[in-house]
Amino acid sequence: MRQCFVADLGGTKLSCALVDASGTIRARKTEAVDLSSTQAPVQQICRMAEVLTSALGGRGERRRRGRSPARGTRTTWTVVGVAVPGLVRPTGTVWAPNLPGWERLPLARLLARCLRAPVVVESDRSAAVTGEAWRGVGRHRAYRRYRHWCRDHDRRPPAARRA
Repeated sequence: MRQCFVADLGGTKLSCALVDASGTIRARKTEAVDLSSTQAPVQQICRMAEVLTSALGGRGERRRRGRSPARGTRTTWTVVGVAVPGLVRPTGTVWAPNLPGWERLPLARLLARCLRAPVVVESDRSAAVTGEAWRGVGRHRAYRRYRHWCRDHDRRPPAARRA
């Protein structure tokens, strides 16, 4: 079974989960965001990944590659997805006005180094629309309408937008 580790980072709370390919949440945890330093939320995401992996125990298949940095155990996820407030550049660099020091934070690179897995970083707005289209109210509606709405309300330069 393929699983992914997902995180929704806001200005006040961090929600993380392990989700399988069918959209079933296997484990989840929410806590207040640590704003003690610029790197604190990044470290908090890495720590919560380890906590959820430990909570899952032996359930689910293990990855063949990749070691979890904290204990040397194998991770249970094959990819990491993170939703953040603010703007995300195609390189995974984040500008989040409500997180101190996040003007050009290379979040994708920092998390990939810590979690040793491919990382996709997206704005919380785009992540919410994608989730609703996949498993929510938009499931039986035209996905294209949601994407057009997001594109029309996107303040990034056209070259930075994804189709």
